[in-house]
Amino acid sequence: MKISTVIKEYNLDFKKVKLIRHPLNRPDAYKHFQFTILRVLPKIISPEEAINIENLYKDKFATRIFGMNKN
Repeated sequence: MKISTVIKEYNLDFKKVKLIRHPLNRPDAYKHFQFTILRVLPKIISPEEAINIENLYKDKFATRIFGMNKN
């Protein structure tokens, strides 16, 4: 389900959502850093294609809405 659908269905106001633990407020955040590889791209992919795929995942996970990706 897309985040925009969730927002509409539950009538959420994401302007009021705040991160409980923001890395800037936690100097030791690097000790708990985790990541997941979502997709491995071939070496021959163009930069534009890679950026489009990256943007697709940013949209799917709504990272821009929550202020995690400003690009």
